[in-house]
Amino acid sequence: MWERVTGEFNKWAIENGRPSQSNKPLKTKFEALMRTPKPTGSATVPSAVQRAFEIEDLINEKVHLRTLDDGNIADGEEVPGAGDSDVEVLDGPPTKKKAPPASGGSVLRGIREQVPSTGAPNAAARGATRRAQASDFMSAVSASLNPALREARDDTRFARRLAQDDLHHLTQENRDLRTRNESLSDRLHQQSLQLQQQLTEASRLQSRLDMVEMMQSFMGSGRSHRSRQRDDWLEGDTPASFSASPRFPRSDRRPASFVPTVLPRLAIPTLTVLPRPTVLASTLPPRLFVH
Repeated sequence: MWERVTGEFNKWAIENGRPSQSNKPLKTKFEALMRTPKPTGSATVPSAVQRAFEIEDLINEKVHLRTLDDGNIADGEEVPGAGDSDVEVLDGPPTKKKAPPASGGSVLRGIREQVPSTGAPNAAARGATRRAQASDFMSAVSASLNPALREARDDTRFARRLAQDDLHHLTQENRDLRTRNESLSDRLHQQSLQLQQQLTEASRLQSRLDMVEMMQSFMGSGRSHRSRQRDDWLEGDTPASFSASPRFPRSDRRPASFVPTVLPRLAIPTLTVLPRPTVLASTLPPRLFVH
C-alpha cells in the first residue's frame, strides 16, 4: 500500500515541482500527524491532521470488511437464520484513533478484533490458575487459624527450642571439660619434669656419697696398717730384724687383713617419662610408670 502511496506522491511532486520522497519519510510524516494531541475546548483541527484521521478511519474500515468463507454451505440449501440481517458488520470506531506505525500492524489488529476466540483457552487457563491460587491461599489461612494445628506448631517449636538449648549446654560443658583436661595434662607434665630433676639430683648425691665412703675406707686401711706395725715393734721385735731392709721391716706376726665396712647402697628408682600426647576430650591423661 505504501508503494502505491509513494508512487502517487512522487507523481504529484513532479507535477507541482516538489522533490520526490521514499516510503520512510512519508511514513514518518504520517505517524507524526497521527501523534498530534487532540485539541481541547473549541479549538480547530488543522486540515492535515483531519485528513490523517480520515485516512486512518478508511484503513480500519477496509480491514474490518473481509470476505466471508461460505464454501462449507451447500448450494441450493437455505439455512434458517442465515440471512443478511444476521451478519454484523463492524464499523470503525466513532472516535479518532492514532495510526499504527505500519499497515501490517493495522491488519494484525483487525484480525485480533475479528477472532477474539483465539485467546479463550489462555484466559480459561489464567482463570483456573487464579482459582487454584485463591484456593491455596484460603487453605493456608484456614490452617493458620486452626487451633489444633496452631497448638501442634507451638509444641513442635517448643521441643525444637528445648533440644537446641540442651545441645548448647552440652557443647559448653564439653568445651569446659576439654579445657580442664588440657590444664591437668599440662600440670602433670610439669610435675613429671620436676620429679625427673629430683631423681637426677638424688642419683648425683648417691654417687658423691659412694665416692666419700670409698675414700674413707682407703684412709682407714692405711691408719690401721701403721698402728699394727707399731704394736708389733713394741711387743719385742728386735731392731736386728729391720737390718735386712729398713724400709720393709720383718715381723713374725702378720696383721689381719682389714675388711672395710661397706654401707648398703640405696636403690635409685628409674623414672620413665612418656612424651606428651595429644589431649582429646575422650582420652585419659598419660600414666607415670616407676620401676
